Amino acid sequence: MAQAQQTDKDAASADKSGNEAGDPKSRDQKSRPSARADEGEASQVNEVEQDPIAMLRSDHRKVEELFSSFDKASSPQEKARLTEEICTELMIHTLLEEELFYPACKRHMEERLLAEAQVEHDGAKMLIIELQSGSPDDPYYDAKVKVLSEDIKHHVAEEEKPSSGIFAKAKQANVTTADLAKQMGDRKRELTEKAKAGGLGSPETRSFRVRTNIGTRLFSKEDDPMARHSTSTMDRDDRGRFVSDDNDDRRTSRSRDDDYDDRRYDRPRDEEGRFTSSRSRSRDDDDDRRTGRGHGGWFGDPQGHAEAARQRRR
Repeated sequence: MAQAQQTDKDAASADKSGNEAGDPKSRDQKSRPSARADEGEASQVNEVEQDPIAMLRSDHRKVEELFSSFDKASSPQEKARLTEEICTELMIHTLLEEELFYPACKRHMEERLLAEAQVEHDGAKMLIIELQSGSPDDPYYDAKVKVLSEDIKHHVAEEEKPSSGIFAKAKQANVTTADLAKQMGDRKRELTEKAKAGGLGSPETRSFRVRTNIGTRLFSKEDDPMARHSTSTMDRDDRGRFVSDDNDDRRTSRSRDDDYDDRRYDRPRDEEGRFTSSRSRSRDDDDDRRTGRGHGGWFGDPQGHAEAARQRRR
C-alpha cells in the first residue's frame, strides 16, 4: 500500500514537471520577475541619462557606499584602493557641477547657495590632495577620510534639501533639461576615461587662494583683483620698498613717506653723524641753551655731559 502511494506521488511530480516544461504560459510566469527587474534597471539608467539631478544623486549614493566600505575595510591595501576610488568619483562629480550644473543654475537661485557649495567643494579638494599624497600608514590618514566623509555628507544634505536646496530650486526653475543631461553625460564619460588613463591629476580649488604642497595654484591677477595688491607677491627695490607692477618699466611706487625718507637720507651730516640742516641746527642750539652745554656736549664732550647732570640734580 505504501509503495503504491509513493508511486502515485512520483507520477504526480513528474506530470507537474512535464507540464511546466511544456507549457509556454508556465515558463513565461517563471521568467517574468527577472524580466521586470531588467526593465526596472533599464528605466533607472534611462532616467539618469536624461535627468541631470538623477545623475548627480546617483553619484552621491555611490560615494556614500564607498565611504561605508572604507569604514569596514581593515587592510591598508583595501583602504588605499577605496580611497583612490572615492577621490576619483568626487573629482569627476565636482567638475560636472562646477563646469556645467552650477553655471546653468546661476540667475535662478540665490548666489549664496552656489558660493557656499563651491567653498564646500574646495574644502573637500584640500583633503583629497592630502590623501593623494599620503598612504594608509600615515597617522592622520583614517581621520582625513572620516572628515572628508562628514564634509561630503553635509554637502549632499544641503544640495538635496527639499524645497530649499540647489537641486529643488534647479528643478523649480526648469534647469534640469535633457540637453544639460546630455552635456553632463558626455563630459562624465570623457572624465572617466581620463581617470582610467591616470590623467585626471589633482583637483584645483576655485574659491581658495592658498598654495598647498601639490595640485593647487594661486589665482592669477585676472582671476582675482585683490591679488594685484597682495604684499606677499610684490617685488621690492634695493631699499626694501614695494615696487608697483602697474607700468612696464617697473618704476618705484612712491609715497609722501618715501619722499621724506629720500630728503632725510640725502641731507648732509657733520663729522659726528648729525644732520646739519637749519632745522636740526636750531634744535641743537635750543638744547645747548637749556642745558648750558657747549657744542657736542652730549655726543663728544664728557665735561659738558657731567655739567648737564649736575644742573639736573639741582
